Amino acid sequence: MANGKDLQPAAVQELLDQVVARTVAGTGAHAGAFFLLEPGGGVLVLDASLGMPTGFVGLLRRPRVAAVTDGPLAEAILQRHLVWVASGEEFARRYPQLALAFPFVGAVAATPIVAGSRVWGAMLLLFSQESSALDARARGRFTTAARCIAMLLQDAAAAGNCLQPGLTARLLSPTPTYPAAPAAPQSAADFMAALPEGACRLDVRGRVTFADPAAADLLGESIPRLLGARVWEAVPWLAPAPYRLRYKAALASQLPTSYTVKQPRTGRELLLQLYPDRTGVSLCISAPAGAPDSRDELALGTVAAPGPASLGSSHHMMQFSGGLAAAASVDEVVDLVASHLLVSLNAHAFALLVAEAGRVRVVGHHGFSPELVDLVDHAPLSSDLPLPGLITGAPSWGLPQGVPSFFADRDELRAAYPEGASIDDGMGAWAWLSLMASSQYLGVCVVGYRQPRSFTLQERATLTAISALISQAVDRARQYDAKHQLAEGLQAGLLPRTLPTMHGLDVAARYLPPATAWRWAETSTTSSACRTPRPPPSSEMCRATVSAPPA
Repeated sequence: MANGKDLQPAAVQELLDQVVARTVAGTGAHAGAFFLLEPGGGVLVLDASLGMPTGFVGLLRRPRVAAVTDGPLAEAILQRHLVWVASGEEFARRYPQLALAFPFVGAVAATPIVAGSRVWGAMLLLFSQESSALDARARGRFTTAARCIAMLLQDAAAAGNCLQPGLTARLLSPTPTYPAAPAAPQSAADFMAALPEGACRLDVRGRVTFADPAAADLLGESIPRLLGARVWEAVPWLAPAPYRLRYKAALASQLPTSYTVKQPRTGRELLLQLYPDRTGVSLCISAPAGAPDSRDELALGTVAAPGPASLGSSHHMMQFSGGLAAAASVDEVVDLVASHLLVSLNAHAFALLVAEAGRVRVVGHHGFSPELVDLVDHAPLSSDLPLPGLITGAPSWGLPQGVPSFFADRDELRAAYPEGASIDDGMGAWAWLSLMASSQYLGVCVVGYRQPRSFTLQERATLTAISALISQAVDRARQYDAKHQLAEGLQAGLLPRTLPTMHGLDVAARYLPPATAWRWAETSTTSSACRTPRPPPSSEMCRATVSAPPA
């Protein structure tokens, strides 16, 4: 047990910060965070973070702990074990709502901070998209760090110094990946001065910590104005949201990306290339003779291709996710996908296909030709239609296991499944998304784009998360539709099969749900109406209306 001086709040925080920093460095993660559990256990509060973009820190300030689907932190606390998510796509499948807010997340590890029967909080580690499985050494470091923190918090509480989260989370400084040698600064400056490209270094908060004269000249700002400022504040024409999103994408995914932008003062096209590590982002700025085409940009930067980054697209995505939670029928789900999802994804067509009673059923579609829909709808599962994941003779592509497939053009589709490329649906790129609900395979959602395009990691994660939300909504809506149809059938069966014939009157019967235990029999003519309350027999569940025909 530590002595009393070591258990003062400031000393405890300092020790915690050291453990977090060493755990991030020792496990190969690029970012990490420590959370304290509020009394009552329903909410975590971010206490300290290292290596996370500023936007992520705000979103992670108070994550809830209500169900395992709330995220890896909630799952780790509720189930009391280490949680490992191997990729961004797996993250999107397991936590679709969270993935829409964090589309750049790669591998994730979370573990509870537990001492005895008390849960004190949790730790979170973020890894790049290219991380391998969490090996035994890294897993041991992570769990050992969690046990040390739990013991420290327990001892501090026993000494009357129970740690409380501050009003804002502490942002820890990561240790340098490559410490500079004493003679390095001048040599580095001489090296940079001889290059035609400009170079900047941004920390995890986007602040410029280094800028050479070439970078300042290309950006049109002085070095003193750049240093210490966030680059999008010092250079206002880099402030639009899509440009800031590139920086966040690079830092969160730990993958390089690039984009071109026009310098408004000179009219020159600049190529900005971002190379991240766990301490920040290196920004290389150049003015190429010819701007690269979109394929060159995507080949270098596979995380920040055009996606739902604009305010309009974000608005549609928010309306879509909120509407899915309230959708009560399959038709409502289809309308939401058509009106919001296609807009936010810049897509042009979709189809929801499920297997039902030995046949393929198109439960909703938009953008595909009616002839193609008629060909597929109600086709036997034993037919020769090229529908992977549904037709018996077609490849599964892992769709029944929840694995999506993406095809940038018809050549990629032909290489994976020649028969599938034989159907001319008017599209040039496709995403085949699995529909899974409660671990049960429902079918597929096919999203089509008219022009060939590459699917970036951000888009793949977003589409995977959306398919999980659609799956849940479709499953709920189909159950609602089935109950509704059953209720209508029962109501129709409660109506009398025949009605009495009355001279000079038309007689009709309809079902109305009773508001009380008393039923009302209503008879009306053109001149009068009477209502007589009576306790009905148990089989009587309808109101009969009798009206006189027009004269």
